[in-house]
Amino acid sequence: MYEASSASSEKRGNMAEEGEGASVIGSSPTVRVSPYPLCERTSPQHLSPPVASSCQRPRVSLDASPERLDQHRLQLVVQGIVKSTVGQRDSSGRVLEIFAANGATFSDIMHKIWEKFSCHVKGMAVKQDDTWTVEKPAESSWTRVMQFKASGRVVPTTKTQQHWSRWAVSQRGENVTLVIYEYGLGISNARALDEFMQACIRPEHTDRSGAAAEASIREIVARLQDVWGATYQGSAVIWRMWANEITRNLNRSTWEIAVLDPPAPRVERLLQAADSQVAQHLTHLTMSTRVALDIVNASIADNEPLQGRWKAFGQCLENQRHALAARKETLEGLLVDIPLPALNEVTDPIPRLENLEDMEHRD
Repeated sequence: MYEASSASSEKRGNMAEEGEGASVIGSSPTVRVSPYPLCERTSPQHLSPPVASSCQRPRVSLDASPERLDQHRLQLVVQGIVKSTVGQRDSSGRVLEIFAANGATFSDIMHKIWEKFSCHVKGMAVKQDDTWTVEKPAESSWTRVMQFKASGRVVPTTKTQQHWSRWAVSQRGENVTLVIYEYGLGISNARALDEFMQACIRPEHTDRSGAAAEASIREIVARLQDVWGATYQGSAVIWRMWANEITRNLNRSTWEIAVLDPPAPRVERLLQAADSQVAQHLTHLTMSTRVALDIVNASIADNEPLQGRWKAFGQCLENQRHALAARKETLEGLLVDIPLPALNEVTDPIPRLENLEDMEHRD
């Protein structure tokens, strides 16, 4: 009570002081007092540009392609959203980072978008005659696993390259939604997704937790031993480790391709070279050596008749040399046996002949 009385008295003292001040000021007719507190005016200040927060706006990534003169002719900024079915709401999809792709043509832009986001496509579901199959999507068939959305509407995919380029120009400065379907546009709703997963993706045998059961692992082990048994050998535990590496993704459609691939490094160093492979290598080496030895023996055999022919040819040359030497000696003997007289020793026999009388023409 004492505190209340003191507070009231203090309030009355303040009011009295205000009244005195008002009376003093009110005596001057030209001065007006504002009931609000005095605020000094300052020069206007410019606000700094807001800094984007990582928790408020998604991070934008740019393509890391090399610089070219026509690289920035077209640009498309896309916001990726991964969905399981066509009927799934975009808000329930998995939102990816914003990606800005530049290029000279729309094909260049689409190539960069495919390289960036194709890893989120697990396969392309195809249904034919009530049978589900899985195909590996290609960049040329991107319209079967991806869709563009602008202003909340799906962009038709029946466009030419020229129309796509014009559309990209019209969307410059705007974010376009890129819807990525894990198994393509063939999965329209959750029911179709469940049918497809049961037919092609989920293991045929699973345990209570949904992992591959013992029967599935045994099948993969048997398949691995059929394909790689001639190359590697190891204990049953090592083969099961390899099979677990394959079945870990719970995607049955990828198991057959994974069986044909070499083992992972952590599994390969636990395996050993198969004995059959070593024996096969030795057999091939022995056969190759024998073939080379046969070739050398055949060459030696072919050399023997050539050697005989060479000796015969040498004998023929020797005989010819002896014959030429004999002829030379004969001609030299003839030259020695028939010497030619000197010119001064040769006499003319005509002057020495006796001149007989002509008896027949005497009469």
